Amino acid sequence: MEDAYGVVPLTQHYACVVNLLVHAGRLGEAVEFINKTPTELNEMIWQTLFGACRIHGNTELGYTTTQKILSTQPEHSSTYVLFVQHYGMHGYLKMELV
Repeated sequence: MEDAYGVVPLTQHYACVVNLLVHAGRLGEAVEFINKTPTELNEMIWQTLFGACRIHGNTELGYTTTQKILSTQPEHSSTYVLFVQHYGMHGYLKMELV
């Protein structure tokens, strides 16, 4: 993109590609793309991937993605809520009401 058009890709450009891949169900390719990007990506891209993990039921990748999000933004309570919802949806959290 930079060589052909003189445009330096921003995080938003990378996020768009990740969003397209995950909406197509190509989570593995999205992870490969993220790992090959030259910039330090912010939590927006990881949250996009995490949302796809929830939709596609990929709990293992969801856990890894959550760890990435928490390492960059540990103070955001919404990440913890999404994490609990994800694992609750897939039966990994059991609650007993007393």
